[in-house]
Amino acid sequence: MASRSIGRPLQQGLYNACNGPLRLRAGLRTASFFAAPVLLQHRLSTTDSQSKPKLQSITAAQNDKLLASQRRSRPVSPHLSIYQPQIHWVSGGIMRNCAIILTAPIYIFGAAYLVSPLMGWHLDTASLVEWFGSLSVGTRLAIKGFFGFPFVFHIVHGLKHLVWDTGAMLTNRQVWLSGWIGMGISVIGTVGLMFW
Repeated sequence: MASRSIGRPLQQGLYNACNGPLRLRAGLRTASFFAAPVLLQHRLSTTDSQSKPKLQSITAAQNDKLLASQRRSRPVSPHLSIYQPQIHWVSGGIMRNCAIILTAPIYIFGAAYLVSPLMGWHLDTASLVEWFGSLSVGTRLAIKGFFGFPFVFHIVHGLKHLVWDTGAMLTNRQVWLSGWIGMGISVIGTVGLMFW
């Protein structure tokens, strides 16, 4: 009984704090933490603050239609197309794609190498060298270029990031310059690997 007599005034006090009038202090409108929903209700609603919103049940189809209409009226964030391409974010995207191009074949070949004795495949070094040597020159150059560029690019730009980690070359001009130099070294290194 005693807890009930203490709980009721506390509950009434919280109710009054949430539904009480807003106070003006030093020219600013302030409200307690609990009054924030009430403040929102006062700003959005022109009806009496004591009236409660009425809920109505709707079907799933009506819910989907309402949700779709709300999504259509939301503002759309701008996409990357509104920004001028810059070398550091283009090279960052290329670096991540290079990592995928390098690692995916390693995992696929590794799994194939593990199951090759069970399947009767010959994936030993001699068979792979013989297969690669039987390809035409153009095909060999294309394969070397396809895997050579990501390899060189990832190494060069990884070194660039290690330099940045020391706190060096972080001005806008130096970042721009290191991006284009890294791109040039990557292309030269790829050509070197293709004809090696």
